[in-house]
Amino acid sequence: SLAASFEKGRVDMPWQPQQRAQLKNRDGRLMGPAEELEVLGEFAVSTFGAHAPLPERTGSLPRLDPQLLAKHIRSIKPHKAVPKGSAPAAAWKLCADEVNQMLAGAARELLSPAHEGGSAVRVSSWKGLVGCARENLREVRQLCGTASPGRQELREGALRPDLVGGLTFALDLSQAFDTVSRQEIIATLPALTDDPALVSLVHALHHRSAYKLAAQGEVTEVETTTGIKQGCKLAPSLFSLLTGKLIKELIEFFGEDRVCAFLTGYADDLTVHRTIRSVADVEACHVLIRAVLESLKDHKLVCNQSKCYILAKFAGRQAASVTKQYTAWTRNEAGERIKLWRIGKTKYFPTFRWVPTIKFLGIKASYGSFEMQTLTFRISEAKQKLHQAGLSLESAKSLKAAEGTPVISCQDCDRSFVSEQGLRLHRAKQHPEAVERYVPERFDRAKHSVNGACPSPHKLRELDAAKEPLALSAPL
Repeated sequence: SLAASFEKGRVDMPWQPQQRAQLKNRDGRLMGPAEELEVLGEFAVSTFGAHAPLPERTGSLPRLDPQLLAKHIRSIKPHKAVPKGSAPAAAWKLCADEVNQMLAGAARELLSPAHEGGSAVRVSSWKGLVGCARENLREVRQLCGTASPGRQELREGALRPDLVGGLTFALDLSQAFDTVSRQEIIATLPALTDDPALVSLVHALHHRSAYKLAAQGEVTEVETTTGIKQGCKLAPSLFSLLTGKLIKELIEFFGEDRVCAFLTGYADDLTVHRTIRSVADVEACHVLIRAVLESLKDHKLVCNQSKCYILAKFAGRQAASVTKQYTAWTRNEAGERIKLWRIGKTKYFPTFRWVPTIKFLGIKASYGSFEMQTLTFRISEAKQKLHQAGLSLESAKSLKAAEGTPVISCQDCDRSFVSEQGLRLHRAKQHPEAVERYVPERFDRAKHSVNGACPSPHKLRELDAAKEPLALSAPL
């Protein structure tokens, strides 16, 4: 039937990727492969090729020590993607000691800690930044706790402060690593290091890198000139070059003490935090936040305003008036009211969402009991991991053990086969002297001959119909 024929053809035809989406032109008609690739290429060029390409590389790359290379290969995660035609990441991880000697001759050396003394680039540990954030949160919590003295303290002459508290601005960058100018990074590196091999290494990693675009079976490549190559360990450090340049510009305007005390940055995570002791401190913090936003625009970095958050907590006699002055309200798409914080006294200044807690470098930052919130957050994440591991174990238990395939061994060697046909072909090619003649029963003339003469075709048909074997004669 037609249904059976269609099902048979569907099973036999080779697998092809399913077309998930197809673009339409302005007339409403579906685009062809060439037209669709052209549109995708224009979009990719506008997004990843906005800057001029890097010039050709000059200079030599550093040499790579074989032991250090093997250490880095062993640190590769088994599920990491690899270039087309390369062995899986798990194979590289298992064969690290075998391939390091061969690759060390082709690759060049990474900078060892002994050679980093002349470099001015330093990347702080995220744990140190988390510790500073915790100290600031605890300080604000203690100030707000002492801002409301009890009756006995009031009788003894204690006074409520005018305003104390804290203000934190968590900045989120939209496609931070994809919008960075490579020219600016290469131009900044020589001022921070005396080793030209490091500059050549960064240049070689990003020179002539391209994205592959596929549409309807057609493939094209678009060279990228913007953004940092993600997936390597250099990406956070290279992005820190631009944030360091941004911080230096702010230091020239606000002073080193104010910037180092109130601005924290780790890769693309930037926060402005300040302990408030007067109304002037609130406005000074707002000025620093606006300066950071303007500096980001100058470096062509886009601020994702929907994912930037404000933490604020105040206590004292002026706390209510200050909160009312900088608070704004809006509604989201679902019609729910959202509380905002305005970075200025008028409505012309930008506003950001005011939330009670944010996630910062693995902790829950809050002016409340952030220790318990962080513990609860990490316990919930651990529960999710354990739940996923349990599902994997249950699915593994439910799988039936694969039944063993019967194996036929060759009598003349140690080869094994899963079918008699494979064994016969093997013996015919490798052991022809030991092969007995194999003739199908229907075509065995010796079996069906009569007095040494082969019967006629119509006689064979009669014999097949009667199914009466004839007497065997001598072999031909």
